[in-house]
Amino acid sequence: MSAGRILLMFFVIYITIVLYFITIGVHDILTAQNERETAISPRECVQNVTKQEIKTRQMPAPIYQQPVQFGPGSNGEPVEFDGSLSENDTKLIKHYYKVYDYNAFISDLLPFPRLLPDYRPSECRKIKYPDNLPKVSVVIPFRNERLSVLLRTIHNILFYTPDHLLEEIIIIDDASTEVELTFKLDLHVKSLSKVVLIRKTTNVGLMMARQAGIDISKADYFICMDSHIEVSLGWVEPILSRLVQNPKALLYSNIGSVNNENFEVKMNPRPFGEPFDFPFFTWNFEQEQSRHSEAYKLSRTNKTDPILMGSAMGMMICMKKSWFYQLGGFDPGMKIWGSEQIEISVKVWMCGGVVEMIPCSFVAHIYRRIVWNLRHVGHTNKVRLIETWVDKPYKQIIYHYNGFKPETVQYGDVSDRLKVREQIQCKSFQYFLDKIREFANIHIPAESHKLGGLRNIQTDTCLDRNGRQESPIHYPCHGTGATQYFEFTIEDTIRHLGHCLYVNDDDNIVFRHCDHFEDAMLKKWIYDELEQTYVHIKTGKCMTAESNTSKIVGRNCTSSNEQKWRWESVQI
Repeated sequence: MSAGRILLMFFVIYITIVLYFITIGVHDILTAQNERETAISPRECVQNVTKQEIKTRQMPAPIYQQPVQFGPGSNGEPVEFDGSLSENDTKLIKHYYKVYDYNAFISDLLPFPRLLPDYRPSECRKIKYPDNLPKVSVVIPFRNERLSVLLRTIHNILFYTPDHLLEEIIIIDDASTEVELTFKLDLHVKSLSKVVLIRKTTNVGLMMARQAGIDISKADYFICMDSHIEVSLGWVEPILSRLVQNPKALLYSNIGSVNNENFEVKMNPRPFGEPFDFPFFTWNFEQEQSRHSEAYKLSRTNKTDPILMGSAMGMMICMKKSWFYQLGGFDPGMKIWGSEQIEISVKVWMCGGVVEMIPCSFVAHIYRRIVWNLRHVGHTNKVRLIETWVDKPYKQIIYHYNGFKPETVQYGDVSDRLKVREQIQCKSFQYFLDKIREFANIHIPAESHKLGGLRNIQTDTCLDRNGRQESPIHYPCHGTGATQYFEFTIEDTIRHLGHCLYVNDDDNIVFRHCDHFEDAMLKKWIYDELEQTYVHIKTGKCMTAESNTSKIVGRNCTSSNEQKWRWESVQI
């Protein structure tokens, strides 16, 4: 073979090899480019969840695909120790409980953001929300919150809120004294887009800190929430969608819990909310037992519809800013914290709006002691609420249950609040009750057969609640209500602050929550006007004040003076 032919053969082989590697390289480049074009970032996953929902092996229902997160507490799981904590760590945990009322030692181990499962009902995941929803400002006041808890709140909002819907997160430091909330927090905020930090030099309280954040917010809609909340997928879209549909709504999410010991996230076992405790006595809006209104049943076509509520929860309120200001905002005469969620809920209802819980929006909250100093506040907030929004005879009943005159409380001037009520032509307090009655069972003391003190003829003492003890006593009558203020209701129960009297198996007369009787007959009594006796229907025993003790017991009816009772009005 000639030298020329050998060179030609090697040249062909060389060209073939070069072309082969070029082909592989181009394929890899095109594959990588295609993967980049089809990949979805974690933030984009949140934004496009209604357009692209992906099935996984773990959950048959469609959920969005989020990054895998490892480490303690991932996926909302609890953090448990194996008992190998050092003595110093154990002391540190006890110290944190005293300071924060939760295990800050565990919080410092958790990531932020902490990725959470998709807690929404399957029906909620199928909803396609409008692309042109408005932006929202999130307002978060805090005081001496653990830095890791505060940052997790912020980061979860940033992660799970689509960029085009979040105007800003305004955090208001209400004169915290914790050192790590100074320089460390400043560094974090500087690195976070859309986060604004406002520092108050003096303690103004939760309400006015919220008001300060709302005042500087840029969006037309705001969400106020506590600084120890974790949000999850799809939390904000249903809220904004509902506020656009009804600008006069006051909304809050389906609120679950973050366990303050192990930081486990759980769904709310009572999705219809808790009883609504009005100041000084309870009107139970037992939502899950009270869907008796046909109109209300027809209004909720499926599980995704908003749920009407008597009052918003204190840790979260969502409103249109202009409607909030039309209602006068938070009452500037109220102090620090307390009753503000009831005040705003009552006036929303009375002035033509609605209060609703949004079941398709899930957030989790750490239930803990309030960190704002409530000394010297007393009953100021409650009295301002009552003097502004509650009418007769309900106002008097509330004061009787509390046992004081409003003039003994320095609650300030409410004329500007009354002017707001007049200017926007808000309805009566009776209207509020009637609206709530459309969807909830409520107990209204004004409708009871008897109201006041119950005096025993033999002992000349009065039936007394005895603090919050299980057993009542008879005690010298003071005529000022409070623990000696009772109702004989239209349901034939003897009631005080949501608790009803009955005769137990030992013939003692004791209290039980009125909604916790499996046998409703167990709490019913008959009042014999002629004999002036109360007869327990279930046992046939008469309510008796023992002369030689302070006990109230059930005894066979003998018409003795120990069994005779007389109703007396309360004078305060």
